[in-house]
Amino acid sequence: MLSEQAYTVYFIHPVVLVGLSYAFSGLQAAAVVKFAVVAVLALPLCWGLAYLVRSLPGAKRVL
Repeated sequence: MLSEQAYTVYFIHPVVLVGLSYAFSGLQAAAVVKFAVVAVLALPLCWGLAYLVRSLPGAKRVL
């Protein structure tokens, strides 16, 4: 299931990472802590969003 979404994740992950990073920019913590929080949230979010994008009509032919 994940391999089917990999190409779509490649395209959407910058948007997700920038959005999450901006959302946590005010967090007063070490950079490694911010990285861990964003990584834990971004992974399932990217894969779930890729699944939803690919479920749109005609998206599987392109992505």
